[in-house]
Amino acid sequence: MFAIHEQEEVDNEAEILAERLSKLAPTTQKSSKLALARLIKNNLPDCDDLIAETYDSADFKNGVTAFSNGEPPALTGK
Repeated sequence: MFAIHEQEEVDNEAEILAERLSKLAPTTQKSSKLALARLIKNNLPDCDDLIAETYDSADFKNGVTAFSNGEPPALTGK
C-alpha cells in the first residue's frame, strides 16, 4: 500500500499512480506481476525464465545504459 486517500481523492490518485506505472519498464513489470501470480498460486515457483527474460531484454540493457548516462530510458517492451 502506497497511501490512504479520502474517497473523493481516489480517482485522481489512481490516475497519478497509473501515469507513474505507465512510465516503468514493461518487461520488468510483466515479469514481476507473473512472478507474484506464481507465488500466490504455487508458493515457491521457479521464476528463472522471468528473470532471464527481464535481464536479457533490450529494455533492461537500455535502462542500465540510460541510468549510467543520467538519461531517461526509451522503453519499448522488448
